[in-house]
Amino acid sequence: MEKITQWITLAREAILKTISLLSYYDLLIFFGCFLVFVLFYFLSCLTCCVRFFIPQFLKVLAYFVLLLTPFVVLYVNQNILYKNEVQYKMVKPLEYTPTFFVDGVIFNRGKKEMGHCFFVLDVLRNPQKAKNKILNWIKPLKTYYYEINVPIKVGQSYAFQKTFYNFSYKNFEYKVFCYGER
Repeated sequence: MEKITQWITLAREAILKTISLLSYYDLLIFFGCFLVFVLFYFLSCLTCCVRFFIPQFLKVLAYFVLLLTPFVVLYVNQNILYKNEVQYKMVKPLEYTPTFFVDGVIFNRGKKEMGHCFFVLDVLRNPQKAKNKILNWIKPLKTYYYEINVPIKVGQSYAFQKTFYNFSYKNFEYKVFCYGER
């Protein structure tokens, strides 16, 4: 019972964190995809007396649009609205201490102002094995976050530095995600 409570708490925190990252543009994209879903579903209901294939195809298409909505939002965010470019001056684990240091600059190449960005450092399992590649894709061994709560206007940049202590891992991957203001 304790394990279930812990999982519910983690799921609730993840959902609230994700919802807090949504901007008005994300909600507009969700609403637009929902309208397309309703349109296809309504057309399938209108064509229910026609051949069997057409209404079923429209229903499948409607559910396909509904399932693709999060991916559409992610694509629009990362490649259009909040597109970023990161130049790293230094990003590596230090040699004589179990520490990871990153020094970089985030450029806003998107269409809207970025409200906050996350530098994400994922610790990976040994990528030599196929099983570990799948597990790393689903859930990395450990994840370090650094939140940058500085608005970055279109065409501007922001330099950041962060040190992660107690980092003695060999396999890792890093990336930067940016989101708009609420």
